[in-house]
Amino acid sequence: MMEARSAAEVGGGGPLFGRVAEHVQPIGAGEFRMFINSVALGSIRVSAVGTTGHRISPIDTTNVTVLLPWRGVLVTDDGLGTRTIRTGQLAIPRPGRRSTTIPGRYLGLVVPVPLARLAAAGASNPCEDWRPVRD
Repeated sequence: MMEARSAAEVGGGGPLFGRVAEHVQPIGAGEFRMFINSVALGSIRVSAVGTTGHRISPIDTTNVTVLLPWRGVLVTDDGLGTRTIRTGQLAIPRPGRRSTTIPGRYLGLVVPVPLARLAAAGASNPCEDWRPVRD
């Protein structure tokens, strides 16, 4: 079942979306705007995020998060390195602490995938190299 959610309804949605206002630092001198619209695909949430520019430093140890810009650029640092991701590219920062900066107008997808689901899928996969590795 698919469920559409607006930014106002996202309140209980986990480390990144649970209390967005506490973690977001607007960038730029103009008026800051941000929206988050989510669709639940079973237990996986796909969220479209639009912003005029911000910085966020979430700590998420339970998910692997896929970041996919539709329009704009994001810069993410997960402790292993800083990557600049442009429209049409994607980033999958490692779980844990990361810093993401969106320097200007942006629209993109955020898809947190629970590590437990990946581990369960890996356990049933005969290919040892596929299984997620923990630090």
